[in-house]
Amino acid sequence: MSATRVPADGERVSADRALLQRLLINLAGNAVKYTPADGTVTLAAEPDGDAIVLSVADRGPGAAKADLERLFEKFYRAGDTVARRTPGTGLGLAIVKGIAEAHGGRAWAESEPGG
Repeated sequence: MSATRVPADGERVSADRALLQRLLINLAGNAVKYTPADGTVTLAAEPDGDAIVLSVADRGPGAAKADLERLFEKFYRAGDTVARRTPGTGLGLAIVKGIAEAHGGRAWAESEPGG
């Protein structure tokens, strides 16, 4: 895994610190959980008008198009063999979505199987 450092003069966001921390832990933790040991997880924050887009990119197995719509639902776990072998409750990304929406944002995933 690689580490990313954010400069002290980087983007600023007005948010509940504890909730934003929980969002980042859940989002990055999910990526790490599904990325092979020799893979890479990349975190980024980019300005988008008066908002900030937080993104996580990983080298995990990807998700089927049918699963993308449901990944942020409570207790939803993709039906593939990788998800079945990986422990979890299906709450992490639902928490991410709730925190994002509480701050006027949204959460989504972009992926395809194998990538």
